[in-house]
Amino acid sequence: MKPQPKKVKLLILGETSVGKTALLNRFAQNEFVPTSSSTGMDYTIKMIEIDNKKIQLSVWDTAGQERYRSITFNLYKDSQGILLVFDLTNAKTFQTLEKWMNLIKENINDGFQIALIGTKCDLTDQIVVDREMINTFLDKYDFQFEYFETSSLTNINVQESFIHLATKVFRANELLYQTLIAQGIDPGGNTDSVFIQGSNHKKKNKESCC
Repeated sequence: MKPQPKKVKLLILGETSVGKTALLNRFAQNEFVPTSSSTGMDYTIKMIEIDNKKIQLSVWDTAGQERYRSITFNLYKDSQGILLVFDLTNAKTFQTLEKWMNLIKENINDGFQIALIGTKCDLTDQIVVDREMINTFLDKYDFQFEYFETSSLTNINVQESFIHLATKVFRANELLYQTLIAQGIDPGGNTDSVFIQGSNHKKKNKESCC
């Protein structure tokens, strides 16, 4: 019997019209699909390889509208990685990142990995969010984000951002699994969810989450 692939689950968060759906379409289908504002939730499953192991990566694309946020956090608390997305050409979408971070900290389990994604980097003459603003935001938090500037239209850093975050989640899962085993704690042989379930052990060991 072939071993089942490991599973990693990512969640895309951000305001309406920042390009979340276009980002997911470029990653999943390697094509640019112009889309209108998202009014619901969608997901994709893609097989990737990390450290010579097959990984089933599921990515959930959430609607940015306020009315969907409670649904988002109630349904997807088991997400292990978050792509927090803003539009480099729209300062308002950057300013709301603080609100998103508060929602994340209040509703999603400890131990998650996170990547900050600035979209539409190809529109160089329209960019209004500069690197100094971004660095100030990153420096505010105890743990360090990974930051990627992306373009779904010209396919800049899209694959790289998803794979990088999935790799961090997978390796953190594997490390925590081995740590729990070494401590005599039985995680039940399931490395898919041990990262979230074992987050309290992770804190005790003072492992950095990002």
